[in-house]
Amino acid sequence: MNFSEREYFVYRVRSGIYLLEYEDKEIELRSPTVDDMFRANTLYQKVYTSCIQDRILTQEEMEEFMLERNLWTAEEEKKIEDLNNNLELLKEAIYNERADETLVERRRLYIRRTEQVLKELHAKKNAYSSNTCEGIASSEKAYYLFSLCCYHNNERYEFIDDNCTNLYYSWLPQVLKSDQVRELARTEPWRSVWLTKDVNDLFAHEKGRELNIDQKNIVQWSTMYDSIAESHEAPSSQVIEDDDMLDGWFIAQRKKREQKESQNDIDSRVQNSNISGSQEVYVMARGKQDAKNIHNANSPAGKMIKKQREAVIRRKGQAEDLDFKDRKMNLASQANSQFKGRRR
Repeated sequence: MNFSEREYFVYRVRSGIYLLEYEDKEIELRSPTVDDMFRANTLYQKVYTSCIQDRILTQEEMEEFMLERNLWTAEEEKKIEDLNNNLELLKEAIYNERADETLVERRRLYIRRTEQVLKELHAKKNAYSSNTCEGIASSEKAYYLFSLCCYHNNERYEFIDDNCTNLYYSWLPQVLKSDQVRELARTEPWRSVWLTKDVNDLFAHEKGRELNIDQKNIVQWSTMYDSIAESHEAPSSQVIEDDDMLDGWFIAQRKKREQKESQNDIDSRVQNSNISGSQEVYVMARGKQDAKNIHNANSPAGKMIKKQREAVIRRKGQAEDLDFKDRKMNLASQANSQFKGRRR
């Protein structure tokens, strides 16, 4: 976006209003009041209860139904999990390889492709969600809340023959996308506005109204960018201005934190003078998450050795100490050190 486009969006977000065209009238979509939110959530509960009484499937029951009818499979669910993991690895890689422009653009292409496949899979998985208790209740709540927030000539607009569904869907494209919000949050003219938040009002809506979705998002990301700047390992401007790289930085920082936490937990469980100086310590896992934490406590080199040993065991069925390459190299190094010691 250029400066004038950013300025337009900043003032639109600050106003708390979306302008919509409806039957040759200008409709102002304002932020909901607390009372509006209460009434909309009350409607949700009523509609949901009615759906349950009518024996409409819940989201969980719909997922079971889709699995039984082969409309969704366990393999597709696993594919979503794998793609999310791959997406994390790609974003971490684009951050780690940021000095190589060719690799960066290649990674970025893979990221976009992965996101597209994930989008298609989620669309298939949620194809019937609108017919569930939760889906029906959520739709009714959204349309009702939307209607409560529509104003014309400073008066709440009354929809008579139309349930405002078409107008609702004409508004959705106006909601800022994630990359747009992030760009606004880190650039001018919003940054100057944000820096004066302690002495000036950020938003100009009436007292008692909630923040709308764009306002919530820009506050969240502005706070996030402040935290990044204050980090003792703050990334460069190149990383901050590149959403994919910054996501990769977040992932790298999270993994460092998780590894440190896991290491501290493991250290507390092996406080034994007989093993404290050992190169390798085996810790019994208490469950899947604990096993993951123990794995994360290993250094990158330790994780690689673990993978190599697992590969040997899979290939041979069972293995002894000298079957492992790292143990052979370690023993050879020890023997070489002892030989040199004797020569002296």
